Amino acid sequence: MFGWRPVPAEIHEYIVLEVPPDCPFGLAIIPAAADKAGGGLVLYFAVDDPAAIAARVTQAGGLMKFGPAKLFGYGEIWQVEDPAGVRWGLYRKASLPRRD
Repeated sequence: MFGWRPVPAEIHEYIVLEVPPDCPFGLAIIPAAADKAGGGLVLYFAVDDPAAIAARVTQAGGLMKFGPAKLFGYGEIWQVEDPAGVRWGLYRKASLPRRD
């Protein structure tokens, strides 16, 4: 819809979409879940410390679904589920080597 291409990575049944460099979030699509409640879309939030956020989610009664999953050249993703069953993701951008 937005012209965002799939990232060349295989993470479970998810298709991770490439977003513009200045975008503060990301998206993953789960084609097999599109007809289920909640749809097949997972929203990812760019964070500096996904492990700390995931720990806070589990302390609040949520679940850690998976992570970290590395996306070569892009970074890593984690996925959590809040106590209400809403699944969402955490994304940390890969550090690129400096070119001096």
